[in-house]
Amino acid sequence: MNNLPKNEFFGINKFPKGWGIVVMPISMSRIATGQLADRCVEWILDFGVRKVTEPKIGLNFLYTDFLYLLTEERASTLKELFMIEVIKHKNSLQKLLQKNKQNLQIQHAFTYQNWNELYISTRDFDGDLRELRRLYKQDELLQK
Repeated sequence: MNNLPKNEFFGINKFPKGWGIVVMPISMSRIATGQLADRCVEWILDFGVRKVTEPKIGLNFLYTDFLYLLTEERASTLKELFMIEVIKHKNSLQKLLQKNKQNLQIQHAFTYQNWNELYISTRDFDGDLRELRRLYKQDELLQK
C-alpha cells in the first residue's frame, strides 16, 4: 500500500477477510437531513452486500457533536439540542437495524460514540492527532 502515488484515491472493491470496523461519522448539521437513520441503514445494507466478504465487520457511528461548539449559541443550549438529536437518531437506527436483522446479523458489533469519547477510547489520541497535523501541513489537497 505504501507504493501508491500521493493524493490518488482508490475505491475498496471488497474488505479483506477477517475482523474490522467501519467508522460512520454522523454530522450534527446533516443528522436531520442527509444522514437520517433510514438513509444510514440503506447505505449499510448496500455497502454490506457489495463490500463485506465475511460477517466480521463492526460499525461505529461517530456523532460529531463536539465539533459544533464555536458559535454564538450558548453551550448548554447546544448540548441539549445535540443530545436530543443523537438519542433520537440512535434509537431510530436501532429500530431499523432490528427490522433488518436477517441482513445485519452482527448488530452487537454496532457501536455509538460521540466525538468527545474519542479522547479516552483511542489508545494514543495525542500521537494520532500530531501525525494528522504533520500530514496536513505537508499536503495541500488535505488542507483544502
